[in-house]
Amino acid sequence: MTDHVWVSNAMQASMLILYVYTDIFQNDRARAIEGERRNVRGESVPADMCPKRIWLEPDEDRPIPDMFFAEGQPVVSARVAEILSRFDLGNGALHSVAEGLFQSDNATPMAGAYFSWIFGNAKRAFLETHSPTAEPLSPGRRDRCIFPFAMSDGAFAVSRDALGGPDVWVDPLLLKSIFVSGALGDALEAAGLRKALRLFKCRVIQG
Repeated sequence: MTDHVWVSNAMQASMLILYVYTDIFQNDRARAIEGERRNVRGESVPADMCPKRIWLEPDEDRPIPDMFFAEGQPVVSARVAEILSRFDLGNGALHSVAEGLFQSDNATPMAGAYFSWIFGNAKRAFLETHSPTAEPLSPGRRDRCIFPFAMSDGAFAVSRDALGGPDVWVDPLLLKSIFVSGALGDALEAAGLRKALRLFKCRVIQG
């Protein structure tokens, strides 16, 4: 058992929003938005709420990162998915972008396989009293917090409740958070994916 877990602030990282279109958002916007909302809450999301085809907007010419957001849906590369799949995802899932990723003509395929990352689980383990850099969502209240502008290892702490259950979860006490277990975060770091997923170590408070 590790003495730490990891948290990602990817959901608030504007640089991970790729300018793309997805089939689900273009064909059934309400269903796509509902899938996104469920994911943020740590609920199960079926494959039919996720994109099967993604294509770039005409002005999007950045390299495709290992994690990005496609019209609200978190998408990861096969490299990330392979590591995630080794761990306990609980009610989470990796739904294949089965038709693939395409250039802006929506016809020229791009290399690589991609997957919608469904977090699927929620735990209440974030300790705001031991995380002084976390910012309150509302003035004078610290029952729900947000990430600071500058995040660092050890800035946040969680209770031992974070150590049980699935290896991926969100915490409603920390808005737009994605947590992963110590072992999963360590594996992602060893694969050189820490920066791509914007991962930071969190202390586990004993007792």
